[in-house]
Amino acid sequence: TTCHETFFGGQPEPCVVCPLKHLPPTDATHHTGTCRLLIHNEGLDVWIRSSAARIPWSNDKQAVLLCCVDVTEFQKAEGPLPPSTPPH
Repeated sequence: TTCHETFFGGQPEPCVVCPLKHLPPTDATHHTGTCRLLIHNEGLDVWIRSSAARIPWSNDKQAVLLCCVDVTEFQKAEGPLPPSTPPH
């Protein structure tokens, strides 16, 4: 099960602001890329700081490490920041 199916009401496709969709491309000299986003889930009313990073894996393959942290309490205490705009 993917996160967009589990946490976003059974969505069939990844979210528009999914950090996996916005990782920068890699090339021969840059094997890693990262993307960090602040996402608001309106259905659950939570704020998530999400980071995705390409990492080298065995047999010259790549994997993606995805880390999501609930920052709702920080948002409430500090005043809401606007959600991230996905990179182009």
